[in-house]
Formats: sequence, C-alpha cells, structure tokens
Amino acid sequence: VITLLSASAFTAQAEMEKGKGYIGAGINVIGYEEPSVDADLLAVSGRLGAFINDNFSVEARLGLGLIGDEVNISGTIVDIDLNYIFGAYLRAGLPVNEQIYPYVLLGYSRGEVEASAGGISIEEAESDTSFGFGVDFKINKKLTLNAEYVNLLDKEGVEVSGFNLGASVSF
Repeated sequence: VITLLSASAFTAQAEMEKGKGYIGAGINVIGYEEPSVDADLLAVSGRLGAFINDNFSVEARLGLGLIGDEVNISGTIVDIDLNYIFGAYLRAGLPVNEQIYPYVLLGYSRGEVEASAGGISIEEAESDTSFGFGVDFKINKKLTLNAEYVNLLDKEGVEVSGFNLGASVSF
C-alpha cells in the first residue's frame, strides 16, 4: 500500500511539473450579428493560462475593441464598437506531434457592445456559453503561435463569433 501511494504521489508530481503556464496576446476579427445588423469588429486580446496535463488547459482572456464598424439601420448610420469581452475557458486537445496541438474550447464569455448615432449611445452587455476550435503551432520551447475560431455568444438573436490569431510564451 505504501509503495502504491508513493508511486501515485510521484506520478501526480510528475504530471504537475508537466503543467506549464503561458501568457499571450492576439488579434481578433469578430463578427457581430443580429437582425438587420452585420458588423465586423477588430479587437486585441490577452490570455493567461496553464496546462493541467498534456491534454487539458484552463485560461482566462480579456479583449478590448480596436476598430468598430458602421452599419446602415433603416437609413441611419450607426457606429458599432466592442468595448470589452472577457471569459474563462477549458481547452481539450490531443498533440499530433511536438509542434502541432489541435484543440476544442469550451467556456463562458461576457462582452459589451456600444451602438451610437446622432449623439446617442447605447451599451449592451451579454454573457453566454462559448465554444470553438483551434490549433497551436509550437515554434520552440517558449514560443507558440495560435489560430482559432470561437463562437463567443449566441443568444436572443445576437451572435458574436470570430477568428483569432495570436502568440503565447510559456513560463
């Protein structure tokens, strides 16, 4: 029993040492759709995460809008801007080899969009379950490039989704 417990403790310690933290940044092309509105937004985001083991990691993200879009709604030009988006996610993947790590993503996101026209601004925040898929490309021991698609929000006729390109550094 002592041998078995010792082996289990050693294995658990070895797995914990495999877990690496990472910090990254990315550029996000986000589509915002609702009835009669179709806007393309550009954002920048940061992420902080850690691998639990070779197949799972957890991360938190924060994105801020950079460039909004103008849409014509019933003859009125409306500026649509992303104020922020943040979330917490679980990534599950299966390494193909040392450099390629495809994964799926599941979590929770909350974001705020602002619409303004004629000196009037309206801000609306929503949250929802998020999901997506992507792939990490490991360049070396520290640097990883990333590409992914994420459906951030799909609720009450509003859909927010996008493509992300980024880089992260392990620590």
